[in-house]
Amino acid sequence: MTRKIRARLTFVAMAGLLAFAFMGPIGCSGGTGPTKCTSNADCDTASGQTCDTASGQCKSSSTTGCTSAADCGTGKVCDGGKCYDDCTADGFAGCDPGNACDNTVKRCTCDATACAGVGNSGCHPKTNTCDNYCNPSSTADCTDPEKCLATTADPAKGFCQTPTSCTDNSACATGQTCDTAKGYCVAGGSTKCTADADCAGNAAGTKCNTSTGACVVCLADGDCNAANNETCDTTTNTCKGPSGCQDSKTCYETTAKTYCGTQGSACEAAPAATCSNMVSAEEAKTSSWASNDKGMVIWGIKEVERKTTNNCVSGGSEDSCSSDADCSGGEVCAAFDSKCHALQTNGEVIIEFKFYSPVGIKSGIIKGTDGGTTNFESGTNRKAGDGWGDLATKLEISSGTANEGVARFSVCSSQDYKSWFAFTDTDAKISNAACVDISPRQ
Repeated sequence: MTRKIRARLTFVAMAGLLAFAFMGPIGCSGGTGPTKCTSNADCDTASGQTCDTASGQCKSSSTTGCTSAADCGTGKVCDGGKCYDDCTADGFAGCDPGNACDNTVKRCTCDATACAGVGNSGCHPKTNTCDNYCNPSSTADCTDPEKCLATTADPAKGFCQTPTSCTDNSACATGQTCDTAKGYCVAGGSTKCTADADCAGNAAGTKCNTSTGACVVCLADGDCNAANNETCDTTTNTCKGPSGCQDSKTCYETTAKTYCGTQGSACEAAPAATCSNMVSAEEAKTSSWASNDKGMVIWGIKEVERKTTNNCVSGGSEDSCSSDADCSGGEVCAAFDSKCHALQTNGEVIIEFKFYSPVGIKSGIIKGTDGGTTNFESGTNRKAGDGWGDLATKLEISSGTANEGVARFSVCSSQDYKSWFAFTDTDAKISNAACVDISPRQ
C-alpha cells in the first residue's frame, strides 16, 4: 500500500514539474510573461504589442487619443488618454517585468520595488510603467520625436519621452526648467522664478517676470540699452531698437553723405544748393564734394538772429579812437583798426546750421557770391569791406561735438542776399554747399 501511494505521489510531482516547465517564465503579476523578440514580427501586434529591442521582449504598446475604453477595442482600457491591455481580462498574458496589475485602472503599472530588480530600469514618469533607462547625453537611445530626458533624481539616467517645447520656464512642469538651447523642458531647477536672483546666468534673460515665473530679457525700458535708444516690449519682454534713424553717424556710415534730419524718420540725402547767384565758377569750388566719399554733410542752414554790433561797420570818418566816446555822428570805434566807422544798417547776421563730419569740422568758412569767393579762417573778427558778407565772428559749435552738432557763425550784411556757404573738415575736405536767405532788416 505504501509503495503504491509513494509511486502515485511521485507521478503527480513529475506531472506538476512537467506542467510548470511548459508554462514558461512567470510574469510579475502571473501569466506566461513577455515573449522574447528581435523585431515586431515576433510580437502580437494585433493586441498592440511591439518589440522592445533593448530588452529583447514584446511589450504592450499604447495609442494616444482615447477618451474611453470603447476607443481602444476589446481587451483594452483607456487611461490618461492612452490605450493599454486590460490586465484583469481573462486570458491576459501577464505584465512585463517590473510591472504589476493595478485593479483600479485595470492596466499594468510600475512596481518600484520589482522594477528596481529588473536592471537598468525605473518607473517611467509619463506612462508609470517599468522601462529601461536611456542615456541623456546620447541621441541614439530614442526615436524622434522622443528625447532622452534625465530624471530629477539622477541626471545620468533618463527616459525616452516627447519633450515639452518651451522658450522659458513658464511652459515647464514642476522640477523642470527650459533649456533654451534645446528648445524643450529638462529636469532640474525650479520651474518658476520669484526674483531676479533666480535668473542669474539664464540664457532666456536675467529679469524675473513674477507674474509668469519666467526669466526674461526686460520688464521695463530701464532694463534695455539706453545708449542705443532701446525700449522694452512688455508683450514679448524683449528689448527693441527704435524705428527710423536716430543719429546722423549711423545714417552716414550706412550710406555716405546722408544724415538724420528727424529721429524716427528715414535717412536723408544732403540737400542741393539752389541759390540763384551760384554761377558755374562758384559751383566748381565745391565740385570735389561730388567725388569725395568722406566729406562733411551740412543741412538746416538759416538765419537765427540779427543785431547791431561793432563787428559790422563800414566807411565813416575813420578817425583814430580808443573807445566809442572818441567818435561822433553815431560812429563807433572798431576794435580791429581803432578807427571810427559807421555801423552797417543791416547789422550782424547770426547763421546756424546742423552738420555731421566723420573726422570733425574745422573752424573755417568758404563763401561764394556773385561769381567770386572769399576765404575766411578762424581768428579775429574781420572788417566789412566794400562788398557785403564779411565774416563778423568765427565758426563756433553751439551744441554737440566736432563730429555732429549745431554750429553758428555771423556775417556782416548791408542788404538782403541769398548766399551760399560751404565748410571744411580737419582733413581739408569741403562739405556740400548750402543756401541761406539773408533778409532785409525790418
